[in-house]
Amino acid sequence: MWARPKFPVAPITTPMKITLPIGCVLVLAVAGCKPQEQSSSFEAPTNQSSGIFPGQSAGSPAPTVSEWAKIKIDRRGAVLVNKKQMTADEFKTECARLKKVSGAAVLFVDAANHVASSAQANLIRHITDAGVPMKLALKESELE
Repeated sequence: MWARPKFPVAPITTPMKITLPIGCVLVLAVAGCKPQEQSSSFEAPTNQSSGIFPGQSAGSPAPTVSEWAKIKIDRRGAVLVNKKQMTADEFKTECARLKKVSGAAVLFVDAANHVASSAQANLIRHITDAGVPMKLALKESELE
C-alpha cells in the first residue's frame, strides 16, 4: 500500500496537466533542436581506405598508404604479420617501420565476444603508440 506523504501535496489540476507538457516542448524548441542540413553530394576517399588515420580531421581526405600490413592477434596473444609470427619486440619494430614508410594495418583480433585480452590489448597499443593508421577486420577471411 502507498503511505500518505507527511507534507501537504497540492492536487494536480487540469490546467497544470496541459501547461507542463507545452512548457517542456517550448524549452526544447528554444534550446536549438534544429534539423541538420544534408549534403546532396558524396565524396569517396581517394585511396579506397576507410580506417583510422591519426591527426586527420573527419572532413580531410585519407592519406595515401604505401603498404598494408595484415595483422592477426590470436587468443593467446601471438601476433602474425603477413602470416609471419613475430615476438612482441619484433612487432613493435615492425610498427615503427610501417609508420616510417607511410604504411597502415588491417587488424584482426581473435577474441571471445569481441573483447580483447590484456595481452592482445598490449599488442594493439604498439600499433597506436607508433601512430600507424589501421582498420579493423571483423573476420579472419578479410586478411586474405
